[in-house]
Parts: sequence; C-alpha cells; structure tokens
Amino acid sequence: MLHGRSGMSNLFSNIYKGKRVLITGHTGFKGSWMSLCLKKLGAEVYGISLEPNTEPNHWDLLDLNIPSYICDIRNLEKIEKLFQSIQPDIIFHLAAQAHVKESWTIPHVSIQTNVVGTLNLLEAIKDIDLKIYKMTFAGSSEEYGNQPQIEQAGNALNELSPIAPISPYGVTKVSADFLCQNYVDAYGIPISIV
Repeated sequence: MLHGRSGMSNLFSNIYKGKRVLITGHTGFKGSWMSLCLKKLGAEVYGISLEPNTEPNHWDLLDLNIPSYICDIRNLEKIEKLFQSIQPDIIFHLAAQAHVKESWTIPHVSIQTNVVGTLNLLEAIKDIDLKIYKMTFAGSSEEYGNQPQIEQAGNALNELSPIAPISPYGVTKVSADFLCQNYVDAYGIPISIV
C-alpha cells in the first residue's frame, strides 16, 4: 500500500516519465493544471488549442515551454496529421464547448465540438492505427442532470446513476461518452472515462 504524497508521486512518475502526452484543451482550467502536473512527473507534454492567442489558465504554464498546436478537433484530417507527427503515448481529451448556458444558444457548436470532435479523435486513433497506452475522456456531471430523488435519499450521484441530461451540453457529453465506450468495445482502444 502506498502512503503519503511521495509514494503516489513515484507511482505516477513511473507511468508518465518520458511518455509523449497530448492534452486537448490544454489551456483550459483543467488542461492547464494537467499540463503542469504531467510536466512535473517527467512527461513530454503537447497541447492542442483552438485559438492561437489563448492564454493558459495557470500562470506556471507560461514557463513550461509546452509545444502547443493550433488544431480544430472538428477537422479529422488535421487531427490525423497531428497524431502522426506527435505519436502520443497518452491522450487526455479535455477540449469541449463546456458552457451549459451557451449550449442553448449555440447548440450546433456544442455538438460539433463535443461529439464530432471526440469522434474525430477516435477515428484518427483507429485510422492511423495509433498505438496508445491510454486515452482519458473527461465526462461531466451534466450527463446525470438533476436527480433530487437520489439526493433526498441521502445518496450521491455516481456512474451507476441514471443518465438524464437536461441541456444540449449534457446530451453532447453523454453522446461522446457512449462513442468512447463503443470504440473500446469495437476496436479495443484503451479509454478511461472520468
């Protein structure tokens, strides 16, 4: 059994040290922290951003010299070229149109980014036969919607709770989640959904 931070750090360091890790949405809140942590663990970190002048949400990233590629995940051809160039060992898929309110005003953007973008990553892995150790997909609590009956019973939502999205954003995350599950089953792509 591992105890304390050093034991966990050593465990993760062994997994990520020297590995090429690609993070979609690496300048977002989660992506910035993920980039920082992985870099500290010895990973060779690469990032994908949609826009050229996106400032990271974590100031320490400015000094990390992480290669950042401007690439729209809605473009399968560009994703395939990027994967062929980088040859990532591990992918963290954090990129999304993640604003619930905006998903009502720009539902097409939400669907194109969250569903088609995820599909493009999966297709690129399959099409170029990319041998990855793992892809991690960032799901959302929005997939479960509001379920007061669970909370009233004193329980917390978990992966076994019924899926009941109440926004276009929630629907896109459910769809992308299911696509990941399909590609695990059909093609054996190693994917974790969190």
